[in-house]
Amino acid sequence: MWNARVSSLRRKIDQNVGGLYMGLQQVQPVPMARSVATTTGVKLDSRTRARLKALSRIRQRSQHWLMKEAIERYLDREESSEQMKRETLERWERYETTGDHISDKTIEAWLESWGTEHEGRRPQPGA
Repeated sequence: MWNARVSSLRRKIDQNVGGLYMGLQQVQPVPMARSVATTTGVKLDSRTRARLKALSRIRQRSQHWLMKEAIERYLDREESSEQMKRETLERWERYETTGDHISDKTIEAWLESWGTEHEGRRPQPGA
């Protein structure tokens, strides 16, 4: 019962509030004229190198593949973080300019209405 309620709330958050964060998932890769691979050197200490070799054997992947995957995941995460910072600053500037906001009481009332017969509509700033 509890898990179903949590899942329902998560879906509602994704549907109603998730739109505020959609840009995070839509970070576009840097356009390149051609996707040409180039070699870049990475200096690793002996402990890190040993860990990389061990994981490479366990996963049956090349060390190159693991390093490339790690770098791509890191870049994805950091680009998302930067996008979130930009969006947060834009929202803050919009608030400072307009004063539009949604009060805690309004949000709490809306959240409490989820899953009831009288579910409220998503509150809008300034309304």
